[in-house]
Amino acid sequence: NFKREIHINPILAKERRADGVRYPALEWRLPLCFAMDFNVQPSTGTIFQKIQTSSGPLYRGVDEIFLNRGNNRELAEEFIKMFPHHGAEVWLFGDTMGTHRSAQTGQSDYAIVMKVLQEKLNYPVRLRVPKASPLVVDRINVVNQTLIGPGGQVRFELAPHMIETIKDFESVLRASSGAGIEKY
Repeated sequence: NFKREIHINPILAKERRADGVRYPALEWRLPLCFAMDFNVQPSTGTIFQKIQTSSGPLYRGVDEIFLNRGNNRELAEEFIKMFPHHGAEVWLFGDTMGTHRSAQTGQSDYAIVMKVLQEKLNYPVRLRVPKASPLVVDRINVVNQTLIGPGGQVRFELAPHMIETIKDFESVLRASSGAGIEKY
């Protein structure tokens, strides 16, 4: 099995809430990228920003949402609690399966999340999901190229409190067949 070394650089935290919870500094004029995974359980989301630097893009993990027993509405409501105000729009990312309508609700996962966010946020929400999912091997390559640039520079930082996201990155291996991934 091939395991790519994942470089996770904790970023400096800056106090953002009066209750003393610490979060990394946000770039208030840059969009919040909200990437969701629509599993049955848990319901998860990762919030990051794409920052342009002199050496190329830097993807900065700001926070995560991990609900052991949650649904799409609760995922969106948790995002609103964390980011009630922001100076730029929210971009929604994730699996294209979230665009399919559910037999139970008649709505897609993204439609539910967008409705909640648009009703309660005072900044725009945009869907940034491709029409079709790329092949797994292509997704693996994109993630690896995003984490480490062509010159070996680290291009992805995660806040130290993003425990579930860090665990996810550290537990993914390329499948022995080379065609997919395995999580441990």
